[in-house]
Amino acid sequence: MKNIKFQIDPNDLYDFKAKRHARQAVYFAIEDGELVRPDICEVCDCQHNEMQAHHTNYGDPLNVIWVCPPCHAKIHANKNHALNPANYEQTIMPSIQKHITYATVTVTLPIENFLLMKDRADRYGIKVEDHITRTIIRTYPTNTGKTQDDDAREFNLKRISSMVENETELPSEELPRIPESWGEGDNVRSTMDRFYSLSARHG
Repeated sequence: MKNIKFQIDPNDLYDFKAKRHARQAVYFAIEDGELVRPDICEVCDCQHNEMQAHHTNYGDPLNVIWVCPPCHAKIHANKNHALNPANYEQTIMPSIQKHITYATVTVTLPIENFLLMKDRADRYGIKVEDHITRTIIRTYPTNTGKTQDDDAREFNLKRISSMVENETELPSEELPRIPESWGEGDNVRSTMDRFYSLSARHG
């Protein structure tokens, strides 16, 4: 079971990289003044202060349609929408296969889980984000030919000789004890957040 590696569809990988490249190109074009973000949606003509750049062809990253968030969501949710990129031929960009290697993910965790990870990271003498990265690489190895240690070295993670391959959690007696609530009277609060959330945006 521990030797299972995950297969990533090459088309899905390319699509992800193309979208990421297009979004980055728009970001830097706005920073450089090459693109100017308007405040009028090109679909519904409403005024909005957070207009988003929509791509019909991710291979032409600076050719965008400025839309409000509600219109943007509708375009991507409906495969038959006239502006959905699935209905357009995509320009192939072979060069992005090598240039986009990592993705940055922002997550919100329950405080207990964060403190447990911080406790282990402190024991290993590494940062919490490095510990999370190593755990993800160990949990979801791919069949790209890299090993988890290859990826760990790329992130400059410290090798921990005491960590065995099938280790998943510390013994329960070693876990730090976290109070279930804090405060007094009507101000008592639970320490457990309800959701594990992942930030994502359409392009």
